[in-house]
Amino acid sequence: MSCRASDACQAVGGSSSGTLAEGWNGTAWKLQPTPNPGGSRFTSLGGVSCRASDACQAVGGSPSGTLAEGWNGTAWKLQATPNPAGATGSGLSGVSCTAATACEAVGNYTIGRRQLTLVMARR
Repeated sequence: MSCRASDACQAVGGSSSGTLAEGWNGTAWKLQPTPNPGGSRFTSLGGVSCRASDACQAVGGSPSGTLAEGWNGTAWKLQATPNPAGATGSGLSGVSCTAATACEAVGNYTIGRRQLTLVMARR
């Protein structure tokens, strides 16, 4: 969850139908439609960072790997993310943004039996 003010919060997660996001306006939570890559239901968002009420970045994972979505104040949109070469699984669990072009995301990926730390930056 990320709050820019007492009446401007975003929360993300997952449900049986895929990614989930809700916005808080100071009075009530409102469900916001989120896209799922390739229509996959097995996706989830694990972290969100909002620089403003119309500028949020959420990250997570899907069957195809890492996942990122951006909020422009009106809608969530999928964003392209790289996946480590040779990984059999990968996902992101946290993100922090200080500017539109300055985000750091963390998570993990698996190669063979090894689970390794994953860090991605958008500059």
